[in-house]
Amino acid sequence: MDEEDIEEQLRDEARDEARDEAEDDSAVACPRCGDFHDEASLLDFEGQELCRPCILASCDKPWNPAVVGAFSFLLGFGGAGVVDTLNRRRLGYEVRVAPRVVAWLVLFAVAITLLAFAPEGVGNGLGIAVNIGAMLYFRQSGAKRFEAFKRAGGAVASGWSAFAISLGGTALVGLAVFAGIFFYADQRFTEAQARLDDGDLDGAHEIFAEECEAGDPAACTNAGWIEEQQGLGGSARARYRSACDDDEPMACNNLGNLLERGVGGPSDPEEARRLYRRACEMGESFGCDNLGALGP
Repeated sequence: MDEEDIEEQLRDEARDEARDEAEDDSAVACPRCGDFHDEASLLDFEGQELCRPCILASCDKPWNPAVVGAFSFLLGFGGAGVVDTLNRRRLGYEVRVAPRVVAWLVLFAVAITLLAFAPEGVGNGLGIAVNIGAMLYFRQSGAKRFEAFKRAGGAVASGWSAFAISLGGTALVGLAVFAGIFFYADQRFTEAQARLDDGDLDGAHEIFAEECEAGDPAACTNAGWIEEQQGLGGSARARYRSACDDDEPMACNNLGNLLERGVGGPSDPEEARRLYRRACEMGESFGCDNLGALGP
């Protein structure tokens, strides 16, 4: 008999002795530590009936998954994904933290980018649906282990620390995405302006129209100006109206000019006056000049 067999035999004898000493013959051994306990004192730990000391030793002050889910809904699933990854490690799962954190943040960045370029109504609806789905996922992520840990008397981490991590992760990704979108839009504007300077109205209009559809009021104003030069007064009015509604002063001035002259639709001097005044109040000097020229 080798040393391993001898050690195993000694362990078996020790367990037998512990069983014999137990007051209740129904005492069972914890499958993890081997200590005997009353069967009722073992707790379900995701399919394993473990003793309280083993459950407590498996976890390290986890967060409540319901709290992580709530922060996901309020702050976005990127930061919540970071918290969930750390929480799964605290709950005793074998987790590769860095790749999982990066994956959550990249996925969140992609989602923000897609929603930013989606039509307003569609983007809002999809955003709410994604938030609800993420909340439901995080609420159940490791929930069974967490409940077993609580029943075993374990200490739970403060939700404020989870909030801080969620907020930090979400803010980091949000800033990076919007900085990227701003840089992309600036590059597109530079390209469109270069085409305009070269006399390529169609090429410049294509870019401005795309950016206008993405919700940029300055691009709508430029697209409208090109359409005005091309004799598309009705379309130019619509572009200017959209940009003016988004507080673009030059668009309000240009729309007033079309209404004053009756280009692309009926003439409306009173509405033109209102638009000139609005442009002037927003700091557009052409609006002030045109308001003065229109007279009292």
